Amino acid sequence: MPFNEKIVARVLAHVSEWPGTSAKKMFGGVCHMIQGNMFCGVYKEYLILRLGEPDAAKARRPGVSVRS
Repeated sequence: MPFNEKIVARVLAHVSEWPGTSAKKMFGGVCHMIQGNMFCGVYKEYLILRLGEPDAAKARRPGVSVRS
């Protein structure tokens, strides 16, 4: 299944003006990077965020999967 281009467009609309950001097709999806480090991605119908432990704990709610 290809990645959801609508989600990719929504992310780009928010981060395209941030200095040092880029998007790269990887792992069957699109990864968004800041200064070469992935901070989020889109895979299939999923928005994937890279969060530290404190923020991951805050993100827990129905419909959200938190993995280490």
